[in-house]
Amino acid sequence: AMLCDEGGGIISEPIAGIPGQFAMVGVFEKGYGDVRFVARSKGGHSSAPPKNSPIPRLARFVAAVEKKTPFRVRFSPEVTAMFSRLAPYAGFGLRYVLGNLWLFGPVLKRLLPAISPQAAAMLQTTIAFTMQRGSDGYNVIPQEASVCANLRFIPHQGTDESLQVLERLAKRYGLEMEVLYKGYPSKPVDIEGAPFKLTERTIRECFPGVGVSPYVVTGGTDARFYGEVCDNCIRFSPVMYGPEQMAGMHGLDENIACAVLPGAVDYYKRIIRAQEGGLEQKGPNS
Repeated sequence: AMLCDEGGGIISEPIAGIPGQFAMVGVFEKGYGDVRFVARSKGGHSSAPPKNSPIPRLARFVAAVEKKTPFRVRFSPEVTAMFSRLAPYAGFGLRYVLGNLWLFGPVLKRLLPAISPQAAAMLQTTIAFTMQRGSDGYNVIPQEASVCANLRFIPHQGTDESLQVLERLAKRYGLEMEVLYKGYPSKPVDIEGAPFKLTERTIRECFPGVGVSPYVVTGGTDARFYGEVCDNCIRFSPVMYGPEQMAGMHGLDENIACAVLPGAVDYYKRIIRAQEGGLEQKGPNS
């Protein structure tokens, strides 16, 4: 009926300009992919460099992708719901913009990467160039150079379509594209369904004063392995993350405060009790 995994959490100021603590409940996660772009040539000595050698071709390709995204930017129903729920907590200007996406959506699509890269990543497939390789000598033009990238696929464009878009663009620069791994976005949880409503209700009971909002998980969780057997994979950790915990995530001295654990235990106890009584009941302790 319902699966609970990590994903979102309780954080402060989820978007710049929106103060307060909010439980960001992950309702789907983006797909994961790794690709490698390869440029080839006859090589040669650096004293007589030819035009359009491998590294400049790769550089022009990377610069083109960085300058203008090749992927479609769109507000999904889940992201629209997120902004609608966060809007009342913002100042007048931002509240007016977020509350009227039908009017300000095109402008927000352009500004969001500067306001919140995390929120901007929820609107499109993203690509991050992470590894590169070329010649082993300072004075040698490589016969082969490559750059690797990590992608996170958004449902409205999808894994296969996003890869096709990239491959067509790579060919314009004389590059080959090799797909090293590809995964698919998960099925979204119904934010009007009983599991999400139960999650929202339990958060409000365990953490009074905390706002609740749906959230797109831009990273990856183990919940993706359960999508075939469960339609309601809720990606939410019932803990409050402070600035120290957020800064140390996947880094040096990663930690969690002991004081947040009792609240998490209480949350899961209430969820389990609600499951025992069925998701359709009115309260988690009925």
